[in-house]
Amino acid sequence: MLAATSTGPVTISGVHVGVLTTIDVSFPSNSAAGTVHVRAVELVDPSPGVHMEGTAAFRVQGLPGLPPSGQEDFGTRSPGCPKNYLGPRPVTAITLAPHKSGHWIAEILLTVSAPGTYHFGKAKIFYTVGGIRSWQYESLGLAIRYGDPPHPALIHIPRRDDGCPAHD
Repeated sequence: MLAATSTGPVTISGVHVGVLTTIDVSFPSNSAAGTVHVRAVELVDPSPGVHMEGTAAFRVQGLPGLPPSGQEDFGTRSPGCPKNYLGPRPVTAITLAPHKSGHWIAEILLTVSAPGTYHFGKAKIFYTVGGIRSWQYESLGLAIRYGDPPHPALIHIPRRDDGCPAHD
């Protein structure tokens, strides 16, 4: 029903334990004959050290495309920044018209409690189309290596790739 957008395996290192991590799940199009209403988005088989902090949805406008599923950022998106990301909204706000392009991303927000390499292979998208509940997997292909945080006085709040300062 929903088109896939994953770019393939990616490994990131140098992230500190406890830093809020967001993983994007993109909704580029709906190939179904009915409107898709997203009910939930969650990680599949997260490691025991992964703590889910929540999900959020953003309507994307004014960009040539959507970020691929599996793209990661650290920290939360600043309110109203950039203007291309409208939200946050609950993931239940994601609705895709039949046979149309989508303009939504969901963010899975999480932290980890111990150093190590964490693999985020798939997300599971729960949705309704034509009154029928269904689900599908979305490949993320992401591994993040987390290390011990520095002394609390030396913690740096990272800057997001979207040009907006991160905040917690």
